Amino acid sequence: RVFGLAGEREELVRGLHHLAAAGYRAQTGEDRRARRQLDRARRRLLSFPDAAWLVDLVQRDLDSSGGELAEP
Repeated sequence: RVFGLAGEREELVRGLHHLAAAGYRAQTGEDRRARRQLDRARRRLLSFPDAAWLVDLVQRDLDSSGGELAEP
């Protein structure tokens, strides 16, 4: 498992993991699950302002029709 190895960056790694899961769920049409994962990612990544644009990108992906990838 990666989570025990991240040390001080564990919260970042977990947040990015949730963010990736949210993007995947959005692309497979599982909007409800995607939004839950995105909420978790957003909470974990609050301490990492440099990751905000990634959260926004996944949010736009989720908000777009059918989970199609949003333009950056």
